[in-house]
Amino acid sequence: MLWKCWIRKEHRMRDITKVGCLWLFMLLLPQVSQAVVDKVIYDDYASVSFSQMDFSWETSFSPYQGNHAIVIQPDYWHSPALRLAAGRTDFRPYDLIEFFIRSPYAQISPQFWAWDYADSNIIQLDQYTQGGVIDATWRKVSIPIKNMISPAFAMDSVFLLGFKNMVNPYAFYIDNIVRTAQHQHATAHSIRNAFSTKHHTEV
Repeated sequence: MLWKCWIRKEHRMRDITKVGCLWLFMLLLPQVSQAVVDKVIYDDYASVSFSQMDFSWETSFSPYQGNHAIVIQPDYWHSPALRLAAGRTDFRPYDLIEFFIRSPYAQISPQFWAWDYADSNIIQLDQYTQGGVIDATWRKVSIPIKNMISPAFAMDSVFLLGFKNMVNPYAFYIDNIVRTAQHQHATAHSIRNAFSTKHHTEV
């Protein structure tokens, strides 16, 4: 008799667990449906990504991935710029702007920024580059969007991405520019973990 009661109790616990998982799913479903996904700015065709390119152009020479990369050619007076084909874009829902960079001619320390009605903070790229250097090897750059927000510019209306002029200028290459929603990756991971947990009950 006791073992039958114990089995019924175990069955009730399983039902409670199922209801709990269903409730958790319903609670988290709006977060999934409204999730911000990573947004590619450039991966292979500049004419699709940018409506104007100043002191920069697309090349098929040694891209990081795909068929093309972008050459950035600053000089003493001029700052290369990439005007977004999508127009003014709100970067605030995203956590990072990421791309790959290499400099085949010299080790460099270029500066990066965004603007529209005002300027973002200026970013020293080597400080956000894998390994802390920009050289002939393709390396990943990961810049927190919050670090680009300046007192004058909230990154809410980005029209241009640019690189500052250089006293000792060298051409360098960039590829695979992406806005990354890192916090949404964490949310999705938590949901997967919640529903992949297996409850084993011996009878």
